Amino acid sequence: MAILYILDMLKPGTGEDEPKWQIRKIEYDDYGNPIAVKFAEGTIGFDKVWDNRASYTYS
Repeated sequence: MAILYILDMLKPGTGEDEPKWQIRKIEYDDYGNPIAVKFAEGTIGFDKVWDNRASYTYS
């Protein structure tokens, strides 16, 4: 299974250390089909820090 991070910024120029990111993780099956979309800390808000993406729980 492959995982791809998709990021959306609130506005251009937002720093990677600013809590203004929405971070999604898309999981794919072995055939490249998306099977799940999970959000950092389970929320869709633009309040995450890109630099902290590895420490978030995704659901």
